[in-house]
Amino acid sequence: FPFTLARVEVTPPSQGIFDTIDGLPPGSVILFSNDYDPGSAAELKPMTLAILRHAFHKRIHVVVMTLWPGGLALTQDILQKMTVEFPHLKKNEDWAFLGYNAGSQAAIANMVRSLTETYPKDRDGVETASLPILAKADGKKIESLKDFAYVLSISAGDPGIEQWVIYGHGESGCLLGGGSTAV
Repeated sequence: FPFTLARVEVTPPSQGIFDTIDGLPPGSVILFSNDYDPGSAAELKPMTLAILRHAFHKRIHVVVMTLWPGGLALTQDILQKMTVEFPHLKKNEDWAFLGYNAGSQAAIANMVRSLTETYPKDRDGVETASLPILAKADGKKIESLKDFAYVLSISAGDPGIEQWVIYGHGESGCLLGGGSTAV
């Protein structure tokens, strides 16, 4: 039985995220906020996996966080999957997981001033200021949102992309991308 596959076209926003990551030099550090819970995972987890795979293939360092309590275990599972797919990646050097922050838009606004004050410790209790991933190749430390090469939020609602635009990009001018559910 012959069959034809539907042609899939890439939307401009998706292409924009791909092109931005693709254009970053290896060693760049991006912030990835995984702002959804298992109820939206069927739609957003494939997007998350694709972005992380692309970043890791390009040797981009990724600092991951979540503003959703239900996103904590989900994000840990995703990162565990990535460590299996990319066994050469070193935790806290090539990637780090800050964990969950209950502050919503206040957490984003605080990260405009200070990443380490907003997240004094990562998910494992390690002092965030001591994470090797936060020392950029040029010797400068990542101290706030503006110091990341790119900030991404994959979200299913509030807090999510809208809060990142208002409180993150609006206050720091950070380069921001995002993905969301279709509804």
